[in-house]
Amino acid sequence: MSNSNKEENSYKSSLKATGITGLAQVIQIIIKIVNTKVIAFLLGPTGVGIIGMFQSTTNLINTISGLGLGSSAVRDIAQAVKQEDDEKISHTILTLRRLVWITGLLGAFFCLLAGPWLSQVSFNSEMYATEFRILGVTVFLSQITAGQMALLQGFRRLKEMAMASVLGGLAGLIFAVPLYWYFGIKGIVPALVILAFVPVVVAWWLAKGIRITRHLISQEKFRKVAFPMVKLGISTMLSGLAFFLSMWIIRILVQRQFGLTAVGQFQAGWGVTTIYLQMIFQAMGRDYFPRLAGMAENPKAMVKQVNEQMHLALLMGTPLLLFAIMGAPWIIQFLYSSKFEEAIPQLQWLALGTLFKLISWPLGFVLLALRKSTVYFFTETFAAAGFLLLSFLLMKPFGLHGVGMAYTLNYILYAIIVLVAARSFIGFRIDKRSLQYLLISMFGIGLVFFSFNVVSQQIFYFLALIISLGISFVYLRKLDQLTGLFKSIWNRIR
Repeated sequence: MSNSNKEENSYKSSLKATGITGLAQVIQIIIKIVNTKVIAFLLGPTGVGIIGMFQSTTNLINTISGLGLGSSAVRDIAQAVKQEDDEKISHTILTLRRLVWITGLLGAFFCLLAGPWLSQVSFNSEMYATEFRILGVTVFLSQITAGQMALLQGFRRLKEMAMASVLGGLAGLIFAVPLYWYFGIKGIVPALVILAFVPVVVAWWLAKGIRITRHLISQEKFRKVAFPMVKLGISTMLSGLAFFLSMWIIRILVQRQFGLTAVGQFQAGWGVTTIYLQMIFQAMGRDYFPRLAGMAENPKAMVKQVNEQMHLALLMGTPLLLFAIMGAPWIIQFLYSSKFEEAIPQLQWLALGTLFKLISWPLGFVLLALRKSTVYFFTETFAAAGFLLLSFLLMKPFGLHGVGMAYTLNYILYAIIVLVAARSFIGFRIDKRSLQYLLISMFGIGLVFFSFNVVSQQIFYFLALIISLGISFVYLRKLDQLTGLFKSIWNRIR
């Protein structure tokens, strides 16, 4: 096979993963649009803020109690699958299942004991202590789900993972919304429990389709398999903990300085950004990471793979970011309501910062694939601490907008750090194509941001629109040249 055919197949593989995940995300986005709109209408900014505080707190507990097993197990399963070692596959999966039960129960038990303290720290009151105790159930269920999803991801069962995501979103629409409508704010906790329960059932059902030769595992073997999994997982957990802890503290700072309604505004801007580009980042995690882990012994192949992932991330992500900045007022109005207009500048800043996230994410996975757990921990912790510090400094003079500014500045620094780390470990160099795409994207997104967020003049709006359409057209055409995307779509339609 020629190099050009190999390159095209590699791009197609990455695009297929993004397409499968993306189709699921499109469906989820439609579901979330309806779900978010109803919640914003029924509960208002205050209710959205309460949901945000509950979710950020349970995410933090999930990160700590989960020990990062959802990520570290994927690497171990993917390598065992590539080696076609049935016994190793069986032992890895059995070890993972035992561990997630232990971590899930520990997390739930912590919520049961620490309910009053969690309420006091999060809301400056103990009035939500019972709610936090009940939410311990969601922590347990989330750990079980993480174990099943790691199994699917390790085997690269992308369709099953996408199905689990879609069905989970449908559960929120079918079961959670009626609870908000009937009980109002009191329906938040039951809704969150349902949202955690459905993915467990779906993931367990889908994982049954993976046929595994069962091998008994001794206690000694269990410890031997569990130790490296937990070691890498703890590093991942500590890194994730730093991020969720910073997000939790930022929400608390917003709540203390501007009130619970402001937390709802913050949640709106952050939520739109998360929904918008989840397709690309989930594809990186679900398909790119297992493939990169399989190349851990071949630095040159890793360099090529990282650059290819950057190409796709920039080609697909840039048009979305351009639209997010230009359409921020309409997006917020459509997804939420006019009560959330304070989230508009924040969303535009977050979209600007996400450009640098597009190039830093592929680089960050290099450290995980190489098991450079200590370096990964320090890079992620530095990024989380930098985001928190910059948010604290910029929030006072700029309000909620300051969080978006902090996000942008922080991801510029993070991109530089992981670029240096990847160059050190695998000799990574950004190729000519990645650099061209990056410079074009920086110019286009920078101009659009300046036009819509700084000068706000009609002539600049028109200029930004023309340039955005031009860049989007060129990028989509290039994406088609690399992958045969439109030809494939046309063949399916005919």
